[in-house]
Amino acid sequence: MMTMRTPGPRRACVLLGVFLQLLLLLPDATSTDSTAATWSQSGPRLKLSHTDVRWRNSSSVFWDRGVSGGYQSLLLDEDRGWLLVGGRDHIYLLHSDSLALPTRTIYWPAVEEHVEHCRLAGKNLSTDCANYVRLLQPFNKTHVYVCGTGAYHPQCTYIDLGHSNEEPLFRLQSHAVESGRGKCPFSPREPFTARLTDGDLYAGTSVDFMGTNAAIFRTSVHSSNQHYIRTEAYQDHWLNEPEFVGSFSIPDTQSVDDDKVYFFLKETAVESSQWDKRVYSRVARICKNDVGGKRSLINRWTTFLKARLVCSVPGPGGLDTQFDELEDIFILETKDYQNPVIYGVFSTSSDAVFNHTSDPYSDAVFKCIWQAGKFLFSYQNMGCDKHALAGKPQKDEPQKDELQKDELQKDEQQKDELQKDELQKDELQKDELQKDELQKDELATIPHRLSVQF
Repeated sequence: MMTMRTPGPRRACVLLGVFLQLLLLLPDATSTDSTAATWSQSGPRLKLSHTDVRWRNSSSVFWDRGVSGGYQSLLLDEDRGWLLVGGRDHIYLLHSDSLALPTRTIYWPAVEEHVEHCRLAGKNLSTDCANYVRLLQPFNKTHVYVCGTGAYHPQCTYIDLGHSNEEPLFRLQSHAVESGRGKCPFSPREPFTARLTDGDLYAGTSVDFMGTNAAIFRTSVHSSNQHYIRTEAYQDHWLNEPEFVGSFSIPDTQSVDDDKVYFFLKETAVESSQWDKRVYSRVARICKNDVGGKRSLINRWTTFLKARLVCSVPGPGGLDTQFDELEDIFILETKDYQNPVIYGVFSTSSDAVFNHTSDPYSDAVFKCIWQAGKFLFSYQNMGCDKHALAGKPQKDEPQKDELQKDELQKDEQQKDELQKDELQKDELQKDELQKDELQKDELATIPHRLSVQF
């Protein structure tokens, strides 16, 4: 099984330290502390201290001396015991039991012409105009899909790993390089997320040089089909200066037609005033079988919905302190694959937190935990019905010739409704809100409330 991590640049150092401290920390690996205890834990580990790493005596450091960092993508192949690391102009293959030295290395620089264009456009030659590998996604049992910034000219291709019972080939398929627009950001520092599932890549990224045209895209991988679907451009009710944090494919039912992809992000809140701009965390959802609309909705999602994520703790004076900025997200699969446990790490810039630095406020970072089943999108057309998505009439609907007359008008009405309903209503009724709160026994271990507001 392969698991992937693509942290955004603002979180890259923090997340790589949290996610793989065995790689990036430099503890005393020769510690012989007699008090060291065996690490055992029945449930998910919410933190990993430096002391724990030292006691286990299992840490190591990987660093390519000839390359100036840029390690932003990781792909762990648990079955083979391999770890792929994407960096600046390089991709590394490491053995999980010996991380200090790479087993294989692929050199994948940006095209010289693109590097020169990047420099002439005013970008920094040493920090911007290189190929930073931002995406590593398992494509099948033998290949990995890889994307890099390409000196502000994103590109994608495949890595051939070979079969599991053989020595790794670890060979870049340079003949299959394709455009990475809508798949990978132009900038090495832009937060983004992507998920490859069923031959399609779902990505939250910008699609322009300046990084202002951000969207949630679906593009085909390894196919002659150039069709894509995206959120509407420059419409703040769809997305408003988003910073993508993570994305996951979660089935709602046993039917594949109900499968959905969830995107976690934070963005400038359209609910706030121009004098009091606030950042809110969101969860957005689209149906995997969405084929887009007609006319003005061609190549646009018709099932896109989003809701606010609320993580709060009781604050001074009886007011809740909101932790509005989602920093990281993690999905823990359970026996019920339709209802995994979701861990979120939130931060805040609230003055109330920094003015009251006693526990539990000292770190100004909180963990919120909830289950996918709590994302109760209430919009009446929330389903992934094939007829509705493809625009096909139901049995009792008027025939095609009757629909043609009002087709354009209805299409415009549908677009207006989508723009109004992408962001669900900001407040639930009190009894509905209570249903989304954690139960009392959960509150014993999680000292805060999390709910989803629509």
